[in-house]
Order: sequence, then C-alpha cells, then structure tokens
Amino acid sequence: MDTDLIEQLNESCCPICGLLEKFEFNLMANLQWDVGVAENSQVKQIIEEQGFCNHHFYMLFKMSNPQHLSKFLLRYIDDFLQNRLALPERWERNCTVCEQVDHRTEELILEFSKLYQSEASFRAKFHHNAWLCLPHLRQVIATALDQNLKTDLLQHHRKILDDFGATMRSFIDKRYTEAESEERGAPLRTIQLMAGFHGTRWSK
Repeated sequence: MDTDLIEQLNESCCPICGLLEKFEFNLMANLQWDVGVAENSQVKQIIEEQGFCNHHFYMLFKMSNPQHLSKFLLRYIDDFLQNRLALPERWERNCTVCEQVDHRTEELILEFSKLYQSEASFRAKFHHNAWLCLPHLRQVIATALDQNLKTDLLQHHRKILDDFGATMRSFIDKRYTEAESEERGAPLRTIQLMAGFHGTRWSK
C-alpha cells in the first residue's frame, strides 16, 4: 500500500499531482548535482539522448550551480557538434525526467484505483478533503474500477466543480480586497483541477 498516497489526502488538492511534484523535484535535485560530475553514467545517457524537454532544461537552470551546469552544457555542445549538427534527424530530444515521471504516474494511478476500490476509509477521506485533476481522473476511470465506484467518483467531482464555480461567482461580484482568501485562490485551484500538475498530459 502506498502510504504516501494516503498521507497526501491531507492536502486539499489532487494527491497524484502532489506526489508527482515531489517526485519530480527530488529527481531534479539529484540531477542538478550530478550534471557537474564528468564520469556520471546517467549524465552520459542524458547527453546521448539530447538532454531534457524544455521545461526540465529550464528547471535544471533554476536549480543548478552555474559552474556545474556549464560543465554539463559544454559536454552537451561538444557531443552535438561532433555527432548531430550535420544530421538534423538526430536533433530530437528524449527527456529522462519525463519518462520517469510518466512511469511513476502509472504506478500512482493503479495504486489510487486499488485503494479506492478496496478501502472504504480511503474513499471517505478522499471525499472529505481531496479531488483528482481531470487528466488523472480520466486515467483512474479507465482502470478496472467497479462501475458503481466510477459513478461515485464522477459525482464527487461534479460537486467539486459546482463548488469551485460557486466560489468564483461569489469572487467576481466583490472588490478584490473584500474577497476571502478561499475566493481569491479559486482561479488557481480551478486551473489545478482542470489541467493538473504541469507535467500531466491529457493525451496520456
């Protein structure tokens, strides 16, 4: 049982997004140190696969020691000039961080589905304080979840969407300075619900 997933229900957000954000940060925290180590095998693989996606390149920049990062980028440039510049078909990048986040996402989707299916206490705690972003809700619904529980899950999210909508309608009828903190935070929470963690993709 994934105790992290259960503990994440204490946060009023998508528990899968919350765990993925921590997972991604830990991956990047390790990588930002490794990039300055010339013989690190993972860094060699990253260079061979043409680095990272745009998001993780900029995240690496924000987190890294500039001199360590410069060592990595020099190796990246050298490899590109020697092995790829004349072959544009080899410029496509693969992002190892995205691949690991995708794999962890699949694990968490299945674990959530199993807990929701088998643990009444998990369902009750989830309904009390949490919700899934719509991309992750779509993935959970696609698992082998009991049909009645799928209906239950969808009804919960209908209520969440209705509540968010009511909060925003109240918010737009007030001066900003008169609004409660929950009302001022409603647009961001709604985006988090609709779009999910920044690495979440509807196509998955």
